[in-house]
Amino acid sequence: MTHLLVEQPGPATTVQDAGRLAWQHVGVAPGGFADPLLAALANALVANAPDAAVLEWTQAGDVLRVVGGSVRVAIAGWTDAQVDGVPVPTFRGLRLHDGQTLTVGPLRLGRHGVLAVAGGLQTPLVLGSRATHARTGVGGQRLAAGNVLPVLPVDPATADRVLAESLVPRPQPVVRVLAAPQHTLFTADALALLVAEPWQVLAGDRMGLRLQGPPLRLLPGAEPVSEGVVTGALQVPPSGQPIALGPDRQTIGGYAKLAVGITADLRHLAQRTDGATVRFVQVDATAARGALQQAQAELGALLAAMRTAHDVLPHESPRLLHLLS
Repeated sequence: MTHLLVEQPGPATTVQDAGRLAWQHVGVAPGGFADPLLAALANALVANAPDAAVLEWTQAGDVLRVVGGSVRVAIAGWTDAQVDGVPVPTFRGLRLHDGQTLTVGPLRLGRHGVLAVAGGLQTPLVLGSRATHARTGVGGQRLAAGNVLPVLPVDPATADRVLAESLVPRPQPVVRVLAAPQHTLFTADALALLVAEPWQVLAGDRMGLRLQGPPLRLLPGAEPVSEGVVTGALQVPPSGQPIALGPDRQTIGGYAKLAVGITADLRHLAQRTDGATVRFVQVDATAARGALQQAQAELGALLAAMRTAHDVLPHESPRLLHLLS
């Protein structure tokens, strides 16, 4: 069987798909894509369904060797990549052949990048999803050297696709938020403080980002009850410093939630790096729905802008010359 062999893993690479949202009522975290736009673009570049399983890396990618056949991959992220030491482009379908090694370098922008494989990664389904939740082991763990990632054989008749990198929206430092139902438990100035100035990202992972700024305080005697949480919720512990929850979040939380990032901006929140800042802007539900519709329209425009790639990349030239000789 054709597979990708992990020769050198990135610091926090996992297999992800759209996640296992249907199991939160029994305490199973959803997981799933941190940046759904990049995942959709990478999958489209290799003719996958938008929810096909991909590799999502953090900060730096992996060194992968193709074993047992040929594969087609696409890298979505602001990084440099090489095949057998030869530079290859991102946001383009790439044909890789038995024995070739793909090296994905550090990100120049953002926290996460995506590598899609034609047909989707064929790791085991767990509760209907291939998403990895490393903290619990549901769906597996982070990539480690020696891991084998099963893939489907490449269809040689399928054309490579390319998207101009300049068209891809870059992560932004501004995230729109809705007031959460528990915002009434906070002092009257809490929401104003949240949007008044940028917040610094102290540290984070797929579970959440710890932010630093002016303390956000509960009203005296306020007693928040444990309730379900969603990705993008700003959960505020006793320190007053919020935690922006990510896709690997818990399913229920006892800390009060002041606000929640709108769906259209969750990718911007997930892409903030340690030491960077993020600014919040409060909007209403009508604006949030409008932003989601706009994001969906922008994705449609990007998919329509993809073109067939007719050029032969340098890493394929030696193989083609051998076949023609």
